[in-house]
Amino acid sequence: MDKLEFLEMTLSYTINSTQFYDGVVVEIRKRVDNIGDLKIEIYANEHAPCHFHVKNVDINACFRIDNCELIEGKTSKENIAKVKYWYNKFNGKQKLIEAWNETRPANCPVGPYKEKV
Repeated sequence: MDKLEFLEMTLSYTINSTQFYDGVVVEIRKRVDNIGDLKIEIYANEHAPCHFHVKNVDINACFRIDNCELIEGKTSKENIAKVKYWYNKFNGKQKLIEAWNETRPANCPVGPYKEKV
């Protein structure tokens, strides 16, 4: 890992982050939690289905909020197990729903998370 990657990784462990490009906001992320070195984040202005991102040096994956199913990216079975354990044992789903709903901008095509009846 070079110095720039190290600095980016270190800075990315802030609670919430906003990325700017040329003075314009291009991405807003909310840190929901960490599982060891795995970061669990919600991005604003996302596409359906409602999902969350899990990242670290070895993983960049998306999971559904409603059932914690891996929908994008590849990772080890161990990382998937860690995410599912957190989701089921540490009130992960509720934390994700709250973060998703807190970060929805007015023009978000998906809108707030609602449980299907």
